[in-house]
Amino acid sequence: MKTIIFTITLLLTLNIFSLAKAVTITYYYSERCEHCQFLAPYWQQFASENEGKYQFMKKQTDSDANNKTELLNLYMQYRGLAHSNIPAVLVTNNEGREDVLLSGVEEINHLPAILGENTMLIPGMQPREVTAAIITSNGKMPSSLLYPFTLAALADASNPCALFVFIVATSYASIYCGRRTAVMYAVTFCATMFTVYLVAGLAGKRIISMIFGASPWVTLLLSLGILVLALFHIRTAMFPDKTKYSELPHRVKELIIKYAGKMVSFGGAIASGVLCALVEMPCTGGPYIFALNIIATMPFKKAVMWLIYYNFIFISPLLVCLIILLAAPHYIQKLDAWRIAYRRWMHLAMGVLLLLAAAMGMGKYI
Repeated sequence: MKTIIFTITLLLTLNIFSLAKAVTITYYYSERCEHCQFLAPYWQQFASENEGKYQFMKKQTDSDANNKTELLNLYMQYRGLAHSNIPAVLVTNNEGREDVLLSGVEEINHLPAILGENTMLIPGMQPREVTAAIITSNGKMPSSLLYPFTLAALADASNPCALFVFIVATSYASIYCGRRTAVMYAVTFCATMFTVYLVAGLAGKRIISMIFGASPWVTLLLSLGILVLALFHIRTAMFPDKTKYSELPHRVKELIIKYAGKMVSFGGAIASGVLCALVEMPCTGGPYIFALNIIATMPFKKAVMWLIYYNFIFISPLLVCLIILLAAPHYIQKLDAWRIAYRRWMHLAMGVLLLLAAAMGMGKYI
């Protein structure tokens, strides 16, 4: 009796394990879709012939809002599109191959070939080449999203707020405390800024994905907001006498200069990095929220990698200053004069980059 129970338990365990590892094919359709009606008999035949070999799922999008939202998120995640098409097929756990989202009858016709079979789903239908746009692996960012994401990061990096704090503190440290203390402050300040923005990004990504998902209207509104912010920075660069610079308030700058001596310790570097990030967040929040919306539906691990990429670009001017501090410490004191002389160009660069990001974001909906 014990042997029989053990055998049954073992078989059930193996069966559950095989299902967990089985290729999963999810079919999204609508009863009112003519293309879905055309595809239906071929899909039924393929599913019946391969029952047990693959795990099949069918999800109707016109009667279930959750399925419709799920498919919309998949199109944003795999294709970078803010709209979805049916019929669509998602293939996952495909024996080490990348996950695949197929859209439309012509692409779904390639389903057997993608699964490693030498055939097509619809006999007699002329096959066409499966391009890179058809097969986009889970978590990879399509170029239609990569470009505005990178442009937003570059615009964030052009903001002169953090550069001012960095230059003041490292200049003080290099003059009064020595090069070693200055390097310690610089490295700690960069690491703190990076960490604070990374944590804030992960929290923001979570909130956006929970509330809005992959809503195209949110992306469109954020693109419009980025456009307004871009025009503001361009106006600031062109008419500096009529518009205040988007930098730290003058009173805050005076306090930073006054207490620079207390900032150059390890704890002071962490505190100034956190405070600078919090004060700077309203200035840089627009581009960052725009970027977070782009990765809102990505898996957590992939989103972390893209946020590391974004924030590395964001702190890149600070890293350049750190290299200058290591290679030629006497030049670090001249950087603030350079920042003041070229801050109009920094605002112009930020405005142009945001303008391009906004144009690419809105271009998907116009």
